[in-house]
Amino acid sequence: MRAAKLYRKEAKNQDTLDKYGHGTPEDWVERNVYSGIDKGGVALMLIVNILLFGPIGLTVWAVQMLWIPVTAAGVINGVGHYYGYRNFQVEDASTKHCALGHPDRGEELHNNHHAYASSARLSNKWYEFDIGWLYIRLMEIVGLAEVKKLAPTVKIATGKVRCDLQTLQGSDHPSLRTCWRAFTRLVKATCADELRNIRGAQARPYIDLQSVKRWLHLDAKLVPAGEAELEEV
Repeated sequence: MRAAKLYRKEAKNQDTLDKYGHGTPEDWVERNVYSGIDKGGVALMLIVNILLFGPIGLTVWAVQMLWIPVTAAGVINGVGHYYGYRNFQVEDASTKHCALGHPDRGEELHNNHHAYASSARLSNKWYEFDIGWLYIRLMEIVGLAEVKKLAPTVKIATGKVRCDLQTLQGSDHPSLRTCWRAFTRLVKATCADELRNIRGAQARPYIDLQSVKRWLHLDAKLVPAGEAELEEV
């Protein structure tokens, strides 16, 4: 219940809404139903259950109300950060504790979700099954849904010697981003240590700026004409 209160509190933060609500519909339903009567869905579900199942519908409704906090907080965010296997070395401790994403519509594949949070498909390996993705595809086939984003597929192109747009897109990988951040922290720490040593010894390193300029000019002469024109653009 505390998590639900935190979500409701954060929903009033406009910066959070602007950041994570980008691309979501801003129509009459959003303004008048979801935002206007945000508690109406719970009451409507209770009414529908009673109409469909009679008095036992109250029990069905209670199970539905417990299903989200128990599975989301206990199973997904609890177990899904405690043990399991990982496809991506993201910065958090998210794991996957089940290869068959059925009871929670694929959310058991939690590590995949953390690596590519905006992907409509949570499965990543051939042995992972996301029943939520099955529903999305069926709705897309009949025109009731449109898939906006999927996790990119890693492709290895041998023999490539130049960095192009595809190379940059391929480098945007969770594992590589984690390596970059770790390398950046290491370089910063090393530079900070060197600066402290220099200040402690009260020494000032001597740099021959004229030599540096000569090196730069020599390097510029080695750049092919076609690539030099691209640099100038």
